[in-house]
Amino acid sequence: MSVVDEGEKLFHGVLKSKNTVACDQCHPNATNTHPEAYPKFQKQIGRVVEQWEMVNWCIGNPLETEELAADNPRMIALLAYIKHQT
Repeated sequence: MSVVDEGEKLFHGVLKSKNTVACDQCHPNATNTHPEAYPKFQKQIGRVVEQWEMVNWCIGNPLETEELAADNPRMIALLAYIKHQT
């Protein structure tokens, strides 16, 4: 649960976006993230992606901050929180 707790903090603003946007502004309590649907085609990216790639799209675009590697502990925590919420 410590990883989920860390993901919750990141999701609610600790990720430090350059424009003060947080994941929870578009996805309160990880709603509308659909981890069960991945991999799937994402039109924003233009190909079939894993969920971590879509999370990175959000990190790089709406949050305007540096993307995370798939094995980054912060990415793992974000995905754990998302899956825990759904």
